[in-house]
Amino acid sequence: MRILRFLNHDGQVMLGEDNQDGKATVLFDGQGLFGPRQDKQAARALLSGLHAIVADDDECICQTVRSTLEKFDCRCTTCRDGAEAIEAIQQLEFDLVVSDIVMPHHDGYEIFAMAKKRDSVRPVVLITGFGYDPGHAVVKATQEGLDAVLYKPFSPSQLIEKIANAVQTSKNGSEMALTRSAERVSVARILAPAALGDVICAGRNYRTKNEEISSAGDELELFMKPRGSLLDPNESIRLPLTEEGVP
Repeated sequence: MRILRFLNHDGQVMLGEDNQDGKATVLFDGQGLFGPRQDKQAARALLSGLHAIVADDDECICQTVRSTLEKFDCRCTTCRDGAEAIEAIQQLEFDLVVSDIVMPHHDGYEIFAMAKKRDSVRPVVLITGFGYDPGHAVVKATQEGLDAVLYKPFSPSQLIEKIANAVQTSKNGSEMALTRSAERVSVARILAPAALGDVICAGRNYRTKNEEISSAGDELELFMKPRGSLLDPNESIRLPLTEEGVP
């Protein structure tokens, strides 16, 4: 069976089995991995009473995450750097960890590894403001079961959606259950297939103005891209304009 992510004619993102006639049989998944965004009531039910360790050396970000989670009745312990985060993970009982990647003393990968060592089931969400990951912390953590990555800047709703999905997935396990509906829906537009997580890329993530084009012998770098950067099928690749005004 060929599974599609698509827009219906009402502009809703749906998951369906391709019927190859311009329509799809609607599929529902038991964990909500492909489904609509978490609403506030569902997110509150997931997060209420949980204890989160929140780590970021940017006090503004740290307090924003804390205040947002507390609105959903989630208790938070905040940490100002990697050392405090490691100590909290070792000494406290916790239900989830939300951590920046680049911090003094210990980075996000080390915090992720310690959290999973302490309890492999508890979800970990890493936050980064960089598309390029010089220490490959996100890549390494993703390969070892990282639950989610959140890119700065982010809104409170994006934060809650990402954390709630990670908690839900942790509760239900990683196996996805699809249920076929009797509903057949016309497909207005097929979307990019990836829906479960962010994308690991190999290549050159950026080039400075004075940096020459790399030779074929250059070593490839690993970096992350959000799934929203993927193109839909048959969509043209848009190249950035150069200073001369041509691709």
